[in-house]
Amino acid sequence: MTPFRNYSNLNDVELQALCQQGNTRAFKELYERHDEDLLAYVGNLFDHQQQAEDIVLETLSKLFIELSEKKRRINNVQAWLRTVAGNRVIDILRSNDYRKQVFYDEVFAFSLEEEQSLAGNSQKDQQMEVLISEIYRLKHEYRQVIVQRFIYGKLIPEISSSLNLSTEEVYKLLKGAKKILKNRCLKHPFSDK
Repeated sequence: MTPFRNYSNLNDVELQALCQQGNTRAFKELYERHDEDLLAYVGNLFDHQQQAEDIVLETLSKLFIELSEKKRRINNVQAWLRTVAGNRVIDILRSNDYRKQVFYDEVFAFSLEEEQSLAGNSQKDQQMEVLISEIYRLKHEYRQVIVQRFIYGKLIPEISSSLNLSTEEVYKLLKGAKKILKNRCLKHPFSDK
């Protein structure tokens, strides 16, 4: 039996060496040392709590694999964790499904009660189809900014530069397009509550 160790007195490098020897208590200490800070970091980047927790768990699992299977020493564990988690957040934010959901939420802007009264995913899917079809009916300048922002995920300065518009003009066009889309989409029969 191994002698009792106070793992909290060990630094990250010492804990890594123990992890590479298969010591799961050392990994548990690393996990507990960094999980709250990492969750706060991810929470500041990404406002969905459940998904933030999933990203933290996924990142710490990658740390375990990195230490136990690859036997790699990480100079700064906190920085490594933040980099891996930050990259995962960026992947999610760039994903088309996430952008479509954000766009849907912005256009329909349901209150909590309205959201709970929806018949379910089929109604939401119908609304998404209507929303996309209504995008194609927008005037060209509105459609351009909506597609660049919510389909391609471009930032306002990028849209401004690519369309040769001021950032204020881009904001106005986005706001106007969302207002038009909301008015058109809410006139469809499935929008009645």
